[in-house]
Amino acid sequence: MADGEMRRCTGCRASLSQYNRGTRCGACSRDTRLAASPELWASAQVAQAMAKWDLGAVLRLYRMHTGARQATLAAAFNVDQSVISRLMNGRRSIADRRQILEFTQKLGIPDSLLPALPAQDEELFQHGISWMPSVDEALAGLGTLTGADVNVRVADIAADAGPESVVEVLLAWADSSQADKAVWSDRTGQRVGSADVQTLSIMSEAFADADHRLGGGHARSTLAHYLANVAIPLAAAGKYSDHVGRLLFTEIARLADVAGFMAFDAGHQGIARHYFAHSLRLARAAGNYALAAHILTDLSMQALHIDHPDSAVASAQAAVEAANKDCSPLTLARCHAVAARASAAANDPTTSDRHLVQAEVLLDQRGDAEEPRWVTFFSVRQLTVEAMYASHALGRTSYVQRHADAAHLDEAAADAMPRRDVLANTTLAMSYLQPGNTDVEHACAVMAGCLPLIGRLTSARAMAAIEQTRSRLADFSANAAVKELDAAFAHAETVDS
Repeated sequence: MADGEMRRCTGCRASLSQYNRGTRCGACSRDTRLAASPELWASAQVAQAMAKWDLGAVLRLYRMHTGARQATLAAAFNVDQSVISRLMNGRRSIADRRQILEFTQKLGIPDSLLPALPAQDEELFQHGISWMPSVDEALAGLGTLTGADVNVRVADIAADAGPESVVEVLLAWADSSQADKAVWSDRTGQRVGSADVQTLSIMSEAFADADHRLGGGHARSTLAHYLANVAIPLAAAGKYSDHVGRLLFTEIARLADVAGFMAFDAGHQGIARHYFAHSLRLARAAGNYALAAHILTDLSMQALHIDHPDSAVASAQAAVEAANKDCSPLTLARCHAVAARASAAANDPTTSDRHLVQAEVLLDQRGDAEEPRWVTFFSVRQLTVEAMYASHALGRTSYVQRHADAAHLDEAAADAMPRRDVLANTTLAMSYLQPGNTDVEHACAVMAGCLPLIGRLTSARAMAAIEQTRSRLADFSANAAVKELDAAFAHAETVDS
């Protein structure tokens, strides 16, 4: 600028006082609206930053050009000031398409500067499951995952759900002995209290109930959005005591666990494994071994589903060890039940039977003590169904049918878990279709009982089990009962469409 040339406000173009060393006048500096910056968007620096979707660099350039305060930017984007600070310092990125577009639109960046939306984070999603060393990093990693999940940007990479990633998670869990800091009282964000934690608790149970009743394909994107925009910001930017912090981490870990189970049930195994890893990391930060055991059991169930019995056994054993550090008999009973199923899949009937006995003893001996809400669904009926699965894996056909009778699968369940009942009934039906011990009519009758259950069920696992059983029944296509069942399914599909 030439000597004597008048400096003008970049916001309103008014002349600036010689004592004002900034780029905006007092009125514009106090204005919470974001100033238009056409000159900035024409600069080469912004073009370079936008080409890499480096919003942190764009915000730094915008602030230098307009003099906007971090607080003003935070208010404009409806986020905590710490989020803006971390973006500008390169300690945070944005993967959510909706958030990216919101930032660019509010800043007034011309469409001509917007390249294709960023590709998925290869380091996060293609190079194994990372156990985040700090809680902040775990929250940031979970935030990136939810943003990608909401926008269907995470490819299912087979290696991510493989046995090696289970080993990585279990080793990290076993090695994480140092206590985490759970108190952030020096932040400028909103005060987080017990009422906020209770709200998260209510929501996690609502999502878990939707999963139980409707399957994992029903509400996962909604849950991911809730995690990204409500739950994670409370922990990442809020201020709270150590006690509230640990409760907060528990609730976010629980939400992430439900998201992982939904993804697993919907057939997205890579995404599910990432959710389980982050969930377990936050449960560790909360010091909640009952929840950690629950997550490890879910991890074992996923390994069973994708036919990795050794990983299932290792996860189930880790779950039993974690549950033994807590005082929840119901949690430990569930861990032993799934461990029995995993041992059966690994063709170890002796260990499987031992775990089932332990689970039964724990259920019989449990008192009136309050149990974690996420495991209250586990009952004698649920244990009997797990025993069915274990017997099926071991080829004990008659035991499958005995357990089915004990579980009263032919009756409407008071606990309303259609997915479980479909999976259990298809297992029972397959028990009547074994070579040398075939009862096609009985198998068809069991499958006909599934028809009222599948209605709106969005469970890839349940639908795959139905298709597998019907495929086996196709070997008996000339049978009148099979023809009648096929007609009933065709009619149901016509009604649903």
